[in-house]
Amino acid sequence: MIIFLNSKNNNKMNHLRFTLIVSLALVVVLNCTTASAATPKKKTITKTATTKKAVVVVAQPILFESVEKKPVYVGGDAALNDFISQNVQYPAEAKANKEQGQVLVQFTIDEKGAIKDSKVITSVSTTLDAEALRLVNAMPAWTPGEQKGKKVAVINQLPINFVVPVSKVEAVLANPIVKAVVDSGSKILNNKIQEKVTKYGGSTANSILNAIKTK
Repeated sequence: MIIFLNSKNNNKMNHLRFTLIVSLALVVVLNCTTASAATPKKKTITKTATTKKAVVVVAQPILFESVEKKPVYVGGDAALNDFISQNVQYPAEAKANKEQGQVLVQFTIDEKGAIKDSKVITSVSTTLDAEALRLVNAMPAWTPGEQKGKKVAVINQLPINFVVPVSKVEAVLANPIVKAVVDSGSKILNNKIQEKVTKYGGSTANSILNAIKTK
């Protein structure tokens, strides 16, 4: 059977189809919008890279005051005394003020024998203290001390004696033997002068001088 639709019915069908399509489209759009609103947004977290600085820890050596094997100046005590006597520079100010005495210096002899951390323990004067420190710091490396077969840093003390320098004549007269001879000769000479003054009865300066000249 063949059904013939007129144009009026066709228009109604087309209108109905358009209405259905638009309705379906609206439903789809609403569903998408609802789904988007219901879906939580992911937060973007930006991590800042932090650079950690390496901390360098330097181990401090253990200082010994007493060890199995003491540090030694190369050449021994005789060489050390020679070094001091040959290198000491008596400060002019100390010499003028007749400053003298013993300065005690403390210092560390490290594992390699080097001199470190010198300081004055017993002071005499500013100028002599400074010279003592200069001498100690100028010393060559020592043979380091040892503890249980291992080289270690050792605290050491060194007394440095300062005596006001004298002339060669004064140095000779300071010799005990020479001093005894001079004192003896002076005593003999004084006795002879006294005898002559008494013998000639002199009392004035001229008479005493004449008595000395008289044989």
